[in-house]
Amino acid sequence: MVFDMIDNVAAADAAGGLLPAPLTKMGSFSGKNNARDFARSVRLPVVLGYAPDYVETVLKKKSDSEEEERVKIPVLMPHKILSFLFGELGLSIDADTVSKYWAHCKRHCPWACSDDFDGTHIPVSLYGDTARYGQGYDQSKVTGCFMSLVLRRPKSTRMSQWLLWSLDTDLSLGWKSHNPLYLAVVQSLDAAFDGLTPDNRPLGRKYAVTQIKGDWEYHYQTWRLKRWWKTRWCCWRCDAENHHQARHPITDFSDDPSWAATELSHNQFVVEGIGQNHVCALTKT
Repeated sequence: MVFDMIDNVAAADAAGGLLPAPLTKMGSFSGKNNARDFARSVRLPVVLGYAPDYVETVLKKKSDSEEEERVKIPVLMPHKILSFLFGELGLSIDADTVSKYWAHCKRHCPWACSDDFDGTHIPVSLYGDTARYGQGYDQSKVTGCFMSLVLRRPKSTRMSQWLLWSLDTDLSLGWKSHNPLYLAVVQSLDAAFDGLTPDNRPLGRKYAVTQIKGDWEYHYQTWRLKRWWKTRWCCWRCDAENHHQARHPITDFSDDPSWAATELSHNQFVVEGIGQNHVCALTKT
């Protein structure tokens, strides 16, 4: 992306003598405005049938303001990506590989023992992260939510991650900004679980989310975690504590640490680990 920006700057400079001054200014880049230049560089043409939907959410009006505004953010729905990959591009995942994956999950993951998982769903992963770009004092952050296929591992990571939505992190209100976008994603994935689009057209295959990944900051904002690395109970999965009077110290690295017996179930995580209000829409899936 950085190289694309550099190429765009070079092209603008080369064309400077051929264009009227107002038009040259409209297309100019500035080393002091990385956020604007980045936003311009990521604007790509899309095929109409797979164009993103615009979902309304809430952002800060300015990064240093408490005032909020409602804006529409483009969200590329998972069912559209899956339809394009498996329908138009002809991507395929061997049925035997899918069957072995689910056999493994049913042996080791209690959640996979539900009769709803018949061994034919193609496993899907959701991944969120923030990235910083720019140099010196002119740095900005962008938050992105991506989808990938658990059983597809191409050599290039770029060929395995598909962006669903992104936000300017400095304008984000965390869960308040994320949840409306997630709700739209969940509605798409709920339909894909049954092999359908939200308007009941067939997708050809069934899909199920089996992984939700991200860094600490992303998970904290998404789930409104009550347990995270800055709190006394610093593990979202068990009762490990970062405290001098801890019953289950995180520094216990023995063969049989006390925190190992305190692992939370999925239901306990929902009840004890995340905020009670405004729960992330992903818990609906």
